[in-house]
Amino acid sequence: MKKIFTLIAMALMAIGAQAQTEPVTYTFNNQASTYVLGDNAVATTYEMDGKEGFSVNYTGTDKAKMYVKLAANENIFFEYSNSKAKDNAVKTGENYIQCDSKNFIIHIPVVTGDVVYVKFSAKGSAPTLTIDGSEPPVTQNADAVTTCSGKTESEAVIFSCTATKGGTAKIKETANGMRVYSISINQNPTGIKTVKADATENGAIYNLAGQKVDESYKGVVIQNGKKVVVK
Repeated sequence: MKKIFTLIAMALMAIGAQAQTEPVTYTFNNQASTYVLGDNAVATTYEMDGKEGFSVNYTGTDKAKMYVKLAANENIFFEYSNSKAKDNAVKTGENYIQCDSKNFIIHIPVVTGDVVYVKFSAKGSAPTLTIDGSEPPVTQNADAVTTCSGKTESEAVIFSCTATKGGTAKIKETANGMRVYSISINQNPTGIKTVKADATENGAIYNLAGQKVDESYKGVVIQNGKKVVVK
């Protein structure tokens, strides 16, 4: 009997490990007290858009790694490395964090089924977002936007990927820098909170990105205003 209860407990733990986390969106601002600096990083200030904000100087050399993260969220952090020191490698505005080099990698812990959204824009030339790592636990979504030449939040685009297993998603920018306005888990930051369903009992079906799909679609969908798992 004890073995049976042990097996049941193990099964429940496995199911829990596969479950999606609750929707959450992380935003960024210029309050230095909310950021935690690792090695090879020195806090400073920098004027962005006419206002003084929080900034980080990279003091490392020979591609030593620097980590910057939010104290309010110990999970998401920014990694940077370079062959030489760089002032103002990270700068913040009122509602964004600006990464000034393609050597930045955003680390995000995920569980199987998590959908990660990164709302970003370019600071100058168009950045490109890709999934970093030889075997990342995420796959890029078909509707993910990977480039942007806008400079403001109104011109920002959404890069998205879905976790195929638990682990750390590594999102890497491969051009010349970008501004990140928000990082969301299972919550599209475009402002779409729910999808209005058709009035019929078996209304239209949408995926978590707000796209209409047919009955052959597998996974978590929204139908008649409710989330449903289709297997």
